[in-house]
Amino acid sequence: LAAEAYDAASAEAAVAVEALEASATVDAAAARTCVATVSTLLTNAETKPEAKFRKVRLANKAIQDRVLAVEGGLEVLCAAGFQLAEDGAETVLVLSDDFDRPRLRAAADALGAAKARL
Repeated sequence: LAAEAYDAASAEAAVAVEALEASATVDAAAARTCVATVSTLLTNAETKPEAKFRKVRLANKAIQDRVLAVEGGLEVLCAAGFQLAEDGAETVLVLSDDFDRPRLRAAADALGAAKARL
């Protein structure tokens, strides 16, 4: 069952990563920075138990510049299982405590493959 979940998530992640890679034709450096930043976010969410590593503040300037400004950046996070939510007056992406590990891993693997191609 985990393999099926991984395969389904891989297809979704592939679409998001393709958009990110396509943006590299416009700004390769921005695409590489996005891949590195999202990879770090996913690794931290997967390996660190603290809830702060499963929340991304969309108002954060670094996130806006490095992830949101690149087509596919937000989509990769959503493909990994992050969901838009409101935290007070702020919009955030949140990965639930019981997140789908195969889904996150599939997105991280797709990013790793994209990193090698960029």
